[in-house]
Amino acid sequence: MKIICYAIHHRPDMIPFVDVNGKQILQAARTIDKYDLGTAMQLVTDKWLRQQLRAKSVEDLLYMAAAATVLKNYEAFSKLTWLAMIIHEGSYLRFQNNDQLRELFPPGMFFLLLERTFLIRGRLSKACMKQGHWILATAVTPLSIK
Repeated sequence: MKIICYAIHHRPDMIPFVDVNGKQILQAARTIDKYDLGTAMQLVTDKWLRQQLRAKSVEDLLYMAAAATVLKNYEAFSKLTWLAMIIHEGSYLRFQNNDQLRELFPPGMFFLLLERTFLIRGRLSKACMKQGHWILATAVTPLSIK
């Protein structure tokens, strides 16, 4: 709530932009939505979601994608989920047990992410093999997903 007050009272120097994680962004997004402050906070939330494309973990990316959903920022949602698919290795099932994410995402979301991950890596692998980059192609095949 402090961050929202700083933004509304034109104190951008007091708004944290660097050390904000996905959970904090989601919490702020829910408060912004609750009090209908989307327009007043748009510059702040856009900067958060844009800067955080260099997120530390897939979990942060998914929290930020959930925040983008709450804020109706579908472009950021698209970029964040795409980045999550590119960098994530393994199953998305562990995220299904997260109450905050499960509440905001449709039931089939994580299966769709897994399917798209396989598609992206398969296409990348085919493109690498077509160009003759065999070592790179074997590193990104869908079978390399743990």
